[in-house]
Amino acid sequence: MNGLMLAEITEKMLTVPQLWLFGLFLSLPFLLLAFRIRGRTGGILAVCLAGLFSGLWGYRAVDEAFDEGFFSEAIREDLGSEWMAHSIASSFVPLILTAMVVVLRRPWS
Repeated sequence: MNGLMLAEITEKMLTVPQLWLFGLFLSLPFLLLAFRIRGRTGGILAVCLAGLFSGLWGYRAVDEAFDEGFFSEAIREDLGSEWMAHSIASSFVPLILTAMVVVLRRPWS
């Protein structure tokens, strides 16, 4: 993979703020589910679905960061390890926000 092709690819990748906004945007269906479903079972279902989605997205981010051979090394050199850390951390936004909504909506007894 030559440098020019890699530069074209990295120009199209999300920036750090876009990664976090993308995570927030992808959290919306799970947050809506957490707000609409009542009861303990509904909360557990919403958190499990958000956790499954976040886990798959996190796996993709880790795979992109470390397991794609030359491409991963070139992306780390071009975008930096901070970008990789943000890419992995932002994948867990749906799980964290959904769990927060479920816990905060739970009636205190």
